[in-house]
Amino acid sequence: MEFSNLSLVQILETLKVRKFLGKKELEILETQELIDRKRAQVFNINLENVREVIRERSLVFQSVITDYHKLPLKDNNTLENLWKFWLPLGIKLAGKRQNLR
Repeated sequence: MEFSNLSLVQILETLKVRKFLGKKELEILETQELIDRKRAQVFNINLENVREVIRERSLVFQSVITDYHKLPLKDNNTLENLWKFWLPLGIKLAGKRQNLR
């Protein structure tokens, strides 16, 4: 399988077992983050910071994925929802909380 044909779920499955993603996998994630412009705008993702956003989210993903077996629903949508919605929301809320201090 070529890296360019990797889906988000396949990349996340790889990230579950490896500490780092390859350059091609990172490029795919970056592209996917920027495609949905409204979502990117909500989570303050742009061309200048997308790589750092992916790196930060990857670290958070790896820290919570160890408890993946505890989630009630374990299907491809769970990983995708975690990556696309819950992690960005959690990171954004944590940032807002830091700003309140």
